[in-house]
Formats: sequence, structure tokens, C-alpha cells
Amino acid sequence: NIVWIKTLQGNIDRLFALSVTILDMLRAQISNDQVGDDILVGDVFLELIPCLQLYSNYIRSHSARNEVVRRIVNETKYGEEFLIKLKKATGGNLDLNSYLIMPVQQLPRYELLIEEVCKVTEEGEEKRKLERAFKEIQSVNKGINDRMSVGIAEEGGGGERERGESERRARSRRRSRREAREKEERKEIGGEKEGGGLVEGGNVFMMTMDGERKYQDLLV
Repeated sequence: NIVWIKTLQGNIDRLFALSVTILDMLRAQISNDQVGDDILVGDVFLELIPCLQLYSNYIRSHSARNEVVRRIVNETKYGEEFLIKLKKATGGNLDLNSYLIMPVQQLPRYELLIEEVCKVTEEGEEKRKLERAFKEIQSVNKGINDRMSVGIAEEGGGGERERGESERRARSRRRSRREAREKEERKEIGGEKEGGGLVEGGNVFMMTMDGERKYQDLLV
């Protein structure tokens, strides 16, 4: 489903590019220390703070991404199995939802980084820039947290009955598929044929549901 894929992806490519840019700029500042120049971390974040609004764009579709994951599990034939295999393939520790929320968790890390750097920076222009950057990133984080809180409240306040009914139907479909697979496996193991019986040693034997053989004399 192309629409689902686009919803899950969102603007993650732009967030990735932004993260690479921030990393490159910080590395450039660290290299300044090797030649005796000052490390100006404040300038890096002040320059890029307007770009951090990309995270706001990403979080706006967070509820839509959660809904896609729910529909993958409940409305597709092998969705649940696919997500389990995906989790194992990526190490088995995190599920898809955990990866989808990771970009949002990056901003609080930037906030903590600036706060720690500010603590060890002497009074002066650089410290003032760091304090300004800290306040601005704090503001962006607050806005995102507020949007997430509203989104969670909206998800919890409406559509519970519909989601519950959908999940019940999905469980029923999964149970039917599992029973069908088990029946096929029993056919393969027991050699069940059309008509339900096989001949062995002059007797007809029937495979029961629990795998036992019941024999019947051919002459009876």
C-alpha cells in the first residue's frame, strides 16, 4: 500500500539530512579546537533552529503512523507476522512504533547537549548564544510535547468502539487462518486423502483431529 508507506515515511528523509548537517557542523567546530580556535556550538544551533520545525511537521502525522501500524496488524493477512519478523531482523529489541518515534526523541537530546555545554562554558558571548539556543530548542520541544498530548487525548477520546470491533474481527480472522494452517499441516503429516481414509495392513485407518489413528476392518 503506497499510501501507508508514504504515511510511515513522512519527512524522515529531510530529518535525516538535517541530522547529518548538524553532525558535520559540530565536527567542524571540534576540529577548530585542534588548531587553537574557539568551539562555537551556540552558532551551530542558532543557525539551524528554524530548521528544527521539521520535527513539528513529522510529529503532526504521528497519530496517522500509529493508525497505519494498527491497520497493518488488523487488516492485512500477514501483517502481524511481518512486524514480528521485522523486529527480529533489526535485533529483536524494538518494534516498528519504537523506530517511528525515534526522530522526535532527538530534540530533547539536543536540548540536554546544549544545557551541559552551557554549564562548562565561561561567561561571555558564546555562553549567551548557548543560553539563547537552549531556550529556543526548549520552546520547540514544548510545542511538540503539547501536540503529542493533544493527539494522544484525541486518540483515547474517540473511535474506541470502532477500533475494538475492528480488532475483534482481526482476531477472528487470525484464528481462522491459524486453524486452516493447522488443518493443512495435519493433512501433510497424516497423509489425509479425499474421503478421509487410508489402507494399511488390510485395515482402513482414519486420522482424528488429535493425530490418533482409528482402525476399521475392511470387511465390516
